[in-house]
Amino acid sequence: MKKFLTISLMCCFSSLAFAGWQPVASPVTAHLRSVCQVAPTSVFAAGSDGTIIQYDGIEWTEMESGSDKNLNTIAMINANEGWAAGVEGILLRCTAGVWAVFPTGTESRTFNSILGFATDDVYFLSYSLVEGSTLHHWDGADLSDMQTFSDNMTCLAGDGPDNLWVSGGTNAIFHWNGTTWDSSMSALPETTKIFSIVLNEYGNPVVTGVRLPSWDVDMILEYTPGSGWSQVFSGYEKRIITCAINDKRGFAMGASGRVIEDTIFGWQEITGPVNVQINDVILPNMAEGWAVTDQGGILRYEQPSINLIMNSNEINSADTFEVQLELLNPGTAINNVMEIAFLDVYGFLWFWPSWSSDFDYQMINMPADYHESMVLFSFEWPNGAGTGGAALWAALLDSQNNILGYDIEDFMWID
Repeated sequence: MKKFLTISLMCCFSSLAFAGWQPVASPVTAHLRSVCQVAPTSVFAAGSDGTIIQYDGIEWTEMESGSDKNLNTIAMINANEGWAAGVEGILLRCTAGVWAVFPTGTESRTFNSILGFATDDVYFLSYSLVEGSTLHHWDGADLSDMQTFSDNMTCLAGDGPDNLWVSGGTNAIFHWNGTTWDSSMSALPETTKIFSIVLNEYGNPVVTGVRLPSWDVDMILEYTPGSGWSQVFSGYEKRIITCAINDKRGFAMGASGRVIEDTIFGWQEITGPVNVQINDVILPNMAEGWAVTDQGGILRYEQPSINLIMNSNEINSADTFEVQLELLNPGTAINNVMEIAFLDVYGFLWFWPSWSSDFDYQMINMPADYHESMVLFSFEWPNGAGTGGAALWAALLDSQNNILGYDIEDFMWID
């Protein structure tokens, strides 16, 4: 998430609107541990007592799983094929929309996480008190052991078979680049029990955890190449169990309904809609998300969003460049919304030579399920501005000047 110009933005507009998360009707009361989405009309969740539920775009309904064992994780490859797993070695496979037990012979192991990229490329992370953790791989025909770890690894992240991240336990972070394993990023600033790992928009890991041995400070840590790990949030008493980040938004959640949002002002704790433990969260895109909780709770995120698209992040000072804008509103209709976009070079909100050349706004109505892309304008490098860092801003404002959605794209002017 970009963090340019926060003081100026706070002075110009009244506040951010944080009303995106709302509870929705659930067909179960079982503790839900994991949620995944393959399409807006195909979302799945799994939890205790073999519970698997599915959202079809209208409502959530319970599926027959074929097991009554507690499930910790679910990953669907498409609407009809996927996997779920949990305690006592239980592994379930969904084929043609039907779930069935997949025999593993590993009753002493607990499966904690699944990451799937294709029907013949799925990764499973399990743990045994005697044997430690194992990363398994499904190639479409066989389930084989890929790597072992001594600590209790609980988290998987990655965007392909040559970029896998395994973490958990105490300061345990391993990266697979397709050829070798690297554990150098395990050097966290403090001894930390890790609960989750995700990749940010730059492909760098972000972890949540709690400081050991005191168990007193709950943290979000972010890795930056060349700088290492930094603590971007800390708090007390409520464990930060899960985290999701996409290009435009980020949320961390956990015990007692804790919700922390990554905004242009940094990671900030906000008031959540529930007070039970939130176990998993996903953000399929900048405007929509899902989270699941203990006691069968389901939370849905719907928030108007704006997305700036540039053809390059390095612009020659003699060039002009075109900016595209994508607008989304997955929820109910909103009228009288101001779409605003502007260019900043000097590090604060500064318009030149006139508002019309580097500033664009219009009043729009955003019906439900609204999605529009448009070309804004072409910018030219302003006289006397020099070279270096710059940023494009865009925001959606309601009639009270609350920011409904925003985006910032950093770029470099070069000679």
